[in-house]
Amino acid sequence: MGSARTKSRPNMPAVSADAPAASSVLVIDDEPMIGRVVKRMYGKYGQVHVETDARVALARIASGESFDVIFCDLMMPGCNGMEFYGALATSHPETTSRVVFMTGGACNEAAESFLARVKNMQLPKPFDTAALLEITRAVVRAHAPSER
Repeated sequence: MGSARTKSRPNMPAVSADAPAASSVLVIDDEPMIGRVVKRMYGKYGQVHVETDARVALARIASGESFDVIFCDLMMPGCNGMEFYGALATSHPETTSRVVFMTGGACNEAAESFLARVKNMQLPKPFDTAALLEITRAVVRAHAPSER
């Protein structure tokens, strides 16, 4: 998945605005409005689950819930996106490549270093439906069984 993580979204397939991308996405953001926006943008394509606390999202995953894509805000109080990713890497490492980090631009040095180190895609805020679908489709395709 590594090469398609930059903000400009290079090498990502074009996605039709009406193409379904995944059946289940999880949005983790301490701002409830972001979850509502994603539900409005993506709800007709699949299920959108929203958590405002990354620890609750980790508990859902630990209980057996699975998601095609996990959109996670990078900077949150309590358990931030970096801590969420670290905990997920320990408990469910096979799931970490499904995480897309949502960034608002304001990052500290630790966050910038983290984003440079991980291979996950990023979805800069604000975003539109086309960007949301494009990244969702790319994550889903990266995890699709090979057709060969």
